[in-house]
Amino acid sequence: MRPRSSPSRGKSRRAFLPQSLPQLAHIHFAANYRPALNVGGDFYDVLELGPDEIYVVVGDVSGKGTPAALLMAQALSILRLIVKPGISPVAAMARWNAMLSGHTIRGMFITAMLGRINLTTRQVELCSAGHCHPFIAHASGAVDEVKIAGSPPLGLLPELPARSHAIKLECHDWLVLYTDGLIESFNRDDVPLDREGVEKLLSRHFDRASDVVDALTAGELNHRQGADPHDDLTILAFGFQ
Repeated sequence: MRPRSSPSRGKSRRAFLPQSLPQLAHIHFAANYRPALNVGGDFYDVLELGPDEIYVVVGDVSGKGTPAALLMAQALSILRLIVKPGISPVAAMARWNAMLSGHTIRGMFITAMLGRINLTTRQVELCSAGHCHPFIAHASGAVDEVKIAGSPPLGLLPELPARSHAIKLECHDWLVLYTDGLIESFNRDDVPLDREGVEKLLSRHFDRASDVVDALTAGELNHRQGADPHDDLTILAFGFQ
């Protein structure tokens, strides 16, 4: 499955974001990225580490435009070097922060959500660095926000007190990772979509991860009512079938 993207995304952007997502029989992925400007600081990735282990990440560099895009590219390149089979999200996040600390532009930082998926047990281990809480859209139509005890964003402190949070996905449950351009999408009256709006968009049964991403993408666009995007927007959804 090919990730969706904005036509305004530049060639340098395409070089760093994944050009395709894993295509497996029992787990489905879908993603969408839409920059506020021609380039931005949001990013995502899905990394297959072995037959039973997949890593996912969604992140957001503070600021917009070229400086954010350059830091995004650096951060994503570093993470791809760090993530190896068997490494926990907490250990990966701590090492990622250590390698970024002291090398970011003054005043800039990165929020991120790392996840490690065990394909056999359907367990997902998550670790957050100041990032948005994910949602689970259940097969029943119920929606839960997954409250994760986070640490400060990456690049601010030399050591990161990160913690993990484990969940198990049932079949046709969809875990949704995103950047704050979703909940902080403003309409012409400066009203945000907010968490309640996202929950309403997710409150139904979805057959595929792409259906989840399509519903959120269309809902965010409809909410703006023609207003220009306030921030970059990235959505990554996945689940088991």
